[in-house]
Amino acid sequence: MLKLKVEGMTCNHCVMAVTKALKKVPGVEKVEVSLEKGEALVAGLIGLLVAPSGLLPLLPEHLMTLWGDLPLVLLTLVFGSLLLGKPLPKLQGLWRPVSGQVSLALVLAFGQYVVAGLAVLLVLQPWLGVSPVMACLIEVAYEGGHGSAAAMGPSYAALGFPGGQDLGLAMATVGLLSSTLVGGVVVVIGRQRGWLLAQSQPGSAPGAAPLAGTATESSAPDQPAWAAWAVNLALVGIAVGQTLAQALGDRRGIHRFGHFLAPLDEALVQVALDCSGRPHLSFGLQIPAQKIGSYDTELVKEFFVAVVNNSGLTLHIRQLDGVNSHHIVEACFKAFARALRLAVEVDPRRAGAVPSSKGVLERAGA
Repeated sequence: MLKLKVEGMTCNHCVMAVTKALKKVPGVEKVEVSLEKGEALVAGLIGLLVAPSGLLPLLPEHLMTLWGDLPLVLLTLVFGSLLLGKPLPKLQGLWRPVSGQVSLALVLAFGQYVVAGLAVLLVLQPWLGVSPVMACLIEVAYEGGHGSAAAMGPSYAALGFPGGQDLGLAMATVGLLSSTLVGGVVVVIGRQRGWLLAQSQPGSAPGAAPLAGTATESSAPDQPAWAAWAVNLALVGIAVGQTLAQALGDRRGIHRFGHFLAPLDEALVQVALDCSGRPHLSFGLQIPAQKIGSYDTELVKEFFVAVVNNSGLTLHIRQLDGVNSHHIVEACFKAFARALRLAVEVDPRRAGAVPSSKGVLERAGA
């Protein structure tokens, strides 16, 4: 489903002309043009059926708006947790194993800009009059993927190319399918011709050659893993907090308050929270161990600090009992999740009202 901004319509005759022109586009099954809003809704059959104005409005307007605002935050969440728990390598020995991959990535990335730019400059713009911004689609869709294409949607719209997000998502889908098929064929051919080296694993045959650039025990960095945990967990907390802030909006119609007691064997943790818009954390966990595996237990508090500051939650965490560090931390996160669920559930008694006697709640960062 694609929403297009249409300027210059003054009467129903204009609406009919725009509708007729859009229906001639291959792949378009249904067109809805609004003179009042100055926009056209173009989609296939399924999109129009479940859209807010369709016969089966399964996707309400606020849900579609929320989905449109989430790509940037979710992209931060994905890349923030990508190296979670991995030790940060030393810069001194980093270049040799990754230089080939970085060089290839740069060549492919800039090459996509060059190919797309020449195609738009010499063919598409002179003959079809497309937007020059279309030259960015190949790199964003093929190298960046669906997340990058969705995140770039507002930028495309600001540059006068509102259809860029939908075209980017379509190209990302084509790239994903074609790369899977072509890559699978290349892997099969490579194995048959002996181009691939077997990676040495525990229990594998002696003398198996490891893949190039594969770390061994002797080459493992001696830097502690807590630095990677701290950076990545902070990013995850920021992303989760901002996602909550955007999803809840003015918190209209929700319970607002949530409370839960989570037992886990001998551990008992209590969490109480308020979606007040005023960030505050009262943290009362007493975790005996400094680490759980490679996870530094001090980072539990840092995660909740990031969540609270970016979501505007008032959060109280209390440990009522417990001696096992793993049980205490797990009970804490479970209690937080259940308390948050209770707080954000719709309260039918409020009938969509803001859950505050003042009629308004503060927003984080405002």
